[in-house]
Amino acid sequence: MLLSAVLCLSAFGCGQGSTVDDNNNKNKTELIPQGYIKTVVQPATGVKTDTIGVEFDPHFFSQNVTRGNVKAEDWDIVVNRVKELKVQKFRIMILPEWLEPLNDDSDDSNINWDALTVNSVEMQSLYKVLDLAQENNIEVNLTLWGAGNYVSLIDGDTNALVGGKHFLAKNNSANNWVVGSKYPKEFAENFSMFVQLLVVKKNYTCIKEITPINEPDWSYQIDNLTDNGRPGIFKDYAELCRELDARFKKDGIRDKVLFNLSDNTDNAQYWLEKTVDELDDIADKYNSHTYIFGYETKNSTIAAWQAENYRIVKYTGKQHVIGEFGSNRVSGSTRQLDVDLYERGVLLVRQMVNFFNNGAAGTSYWTLLDQYYKRGATYGEMMQLGLWKSAKEDYREDPIYYNTIKKDYEIRPMYYAYGLMSRLIEKNSDIYPLEINDDFVAGTAFKAPDGKWTYVIANGGKSSYKAAISNGDNFGDFDLYVYSQDTLPTGDIGIQASQELSFENRVLSVEINQNTVVVLKQK
Repeated sequence: MLLSAVLCLSAFGCGQGSTVDDNNNKNKTELIPQGYIKTVVQPATGVKTDTIGVEFDPHFFSQNVTRGNVKAEDWDIVVNRVKELKVQKFRIMILPEWLEPLNDDSDDSNINWDALTVNSVEMQSLYKVLDLAQENNIEVNLTLWGAGNYVSLIDGDTNALVGGKHFLAKNNSANNWVVGSKYPKEFAENFSMFVQLLVVKKNYTCIKEITPINEPDWSYQIDNLTDNGRPGIFKDYAELCRELDARFKKDGIRDKVLFNLSDNTDNAQYWLEKTVDELDDIADKYNSHTYIFGYETKNSTIAAWQAENYRIVKYTGKQHVIGEFGSNRVSGSTRQLDVDLYERGVLLVRQMVNFFNNGAAGTSYWTLLDQYYKRGATYGEMMQLGLWKSAKEDYREDPIYYNTIKKDYEIRPMYYAYGLMSRLIEKNSDIYPLEINDDFVAGTAFKAPDGKWTYVIANGGKSSYKAAISNGDNFGDFDLYVYSQDTLPTGDIGIQASQELSFENRVLSVEINQNTVVVLKQK
């Protein structure tokens, strides 16, 4: 078998090396091409990959089609792109009132199924997303987001704003549209209703795990309590988790789903640590969110953040995953200013590499597509962080941005970068960091269950990096995939292999230009 030598992605050109077969290669002395840096595959982290997924909240039919610009038949675009990306997991938000707009009865230990709205427009929209997951072997995390500030699920009066029992008693507002429940038994009953309906009655085997309360270190800021690690805030969250565990056991569904706990924000690692310390007996895995890393952030900073998470979780033997992430160019909860930049794709992969290199098992990007989360929401409330945009007319209130959009459901460059990871990295792979001593170039290797290797290097720096990958006696032929600004696809189909290359003199050599991602997947 003839093998190619050094691959060159540089505009300045490079020389062609000699060819050598695999058997001879094993006996040759390692030879680093001139100008290249020996890039050693380091020992495995000891963690296997979980999934590479996305947030996909079920508002397409219930909130977006009902507004008029998005058409029901446009769902086919979502279906086709999800298949192309080979999404491995959906994190899906649900809200209590979709199923139980009024309290089912006054007994929080009993479920009155006749009182539930199993066919509400919100539930029907949820079923569509779950059908998509079921049909494509996509795992699902259900996150019961929290209790609405002005939603009564406990009283029978939808207009009741004070008094009585609500998920959140009135006049105890928080700086959030949903908050931690003040009635954990009722909340546990509600989540049990969802799981019994979806997993047991409707047999959605794609649902693998649940998370109670989105970002509880933030959502439990009620009664004017602040996010400073006060025990009283965490105590309420811990009580809720234990009520859920007890209720799921009582209803015979605890073995149907994993409990993915903490769900803490950015630097709230005290919350993760308290969750591990106090709830590890009921937790099955852990996750954290982050939006604090940007183009100026060095690898060492990202690595240190995830290394601290892993330090907290490691002794439990359970996985830690990144439940949400994006960039630090945050402008309110629905915008990040770099969302349309090509460079964002490089940043996302560079973050992912650092997460994986430091003990993370998986990632979930926020969010799959642009959409409205409430039917009557203003344009400013439209979630615009998707891998692709919504129908063009949804942006008319912003004339400058509107005029830049050429067609409905326009794809953002990061779609192709994230797709390299979701398409090419397999679940249950072993993770091996690459030794790269550069502030903005990060690399990792994945060994799939079948023994084949995939190398990922993200260069967020201002100059090229010439890597000569050294991996002991592991050789082979590799397909090369490149996320480059000048070679991006123009349609739904993701980046395809552009070249085959192989180990030459015991090293696999590749030059990664600035602001470029390369993936080398063994054939």
